[in-house]
Amino acid sequence: MFLSCIIAALTALTNAADVVQALVNRDFGRPFSISGQITFPSYARQSEYLLVDSSRCGITFRDWTDRPVGTFHAGEIVQADGIITNNTFGIAFAQCRIMNVIAKQPPPEPLQTDTRILQSGTYDGHLVRVRGVVREVFRDEIDPWWLYITIDCDGWLTYAALHDGNNLDASLSHIVDAEVTIVGGCNAWNDGLRRMLGRIILIASPSDIV
Repeated sequence: MFLSCIIAALTALTNAADVVQALVNRDFGRPFSISGQITFPSYARQSEYLLVDSSRCGITFRDWTDRPVGTFHAGEIVQADGIITNNTFGIAFAQCRIMNVIAKQPPPEPLQTDTRILQSGTYDGHLVRVRGVVREVFRDEIDPWWLYITIDCDGWLTYAALHDGNNLDASLSHIVDAEVTIVGGCNAWNDGLRRMLGRIILIASPSDIV
């Protein structure tokens, strides 16, 4: 029985829903091996990828492969293998150690998003489109690579984040009080303890704000 328990503990998770549950349970060391479509590749200093599997469940995982940033692209079907682990803050995340493209498809179309249920997890890992009035544009005071945009969507505040090293806060100041449409990836993973904004929309570039 002891041996069977060890084998069961090491059994790899094969769908996104089980990976999400393992993150909730803080099942550190649990391996995963899932396939799905990349919906949003974040080309930040250390890449994060949003992936949706065949059940349409989505997850965020961090790339710990030896591939250069920008290797994988939206629309590609990949096989992603890794483990559930934690960062320096003790927050669980899915660490991808091996990833290979198994098929190429066009990037997915963004889902028109009901922001009232954005925080429920319905859109986790998906490419989404939100529309609202920009209330604020501000740079993270500790990590200046990140620029945040606060959007009022019919009374529901949503945050979007853009990884930027080019001082774009000045060039985006004109969108404050403007009604805009933003396309990006719905990210449920928060890797810090200081700024807890819930689910945010990751933006690839300023061109995704119109």
